[in-house]
Amino acid sequence: MDASFQTQNPMSILSRLRLDRENWFICYDCLGENDHDEAKAIFHTKAAKILVLGRPIQQCPRCGKNNTKSFAELKAEGRDSTVWGLERAVKKHPRQQFEVNDSPKSPGLSQDNPTRVGS
Repeated sequence: MDASFQTQNPMSILSRLRLDRENWFICYDCLGENDHDEAKAIFHTKAAKILVLGRPIQQCPRCGKNNTKSFAELKAEGRDSTVWGLERAVKKHPRQQFEVNDSPKSPGLSQDNPTRVGS
């Protein structure tokens, strides 16, 4: 067996996948507008979150609305089957489909007077 394979810790690989869940999101508004096609509602971004009513929210770059949740938030809520299904959808499609322009459409910026955080 290859020495590099033996020294690679499988837990570190899983840890990296879990950390990346912070950058994967589902937009519930896009999900509803696209006949529940999760591939059109999932996006990957490292853009700064906005502050809405004191809570950091990721704005959807497709529709500009704030009705989003990260895969990590879903996992923390105990919605493992939802996360599993969304991750399966991500694996079925090319990653470029989910890497949407990080500048959200303007309609969401006016909602509740949000400000950027983490820039």
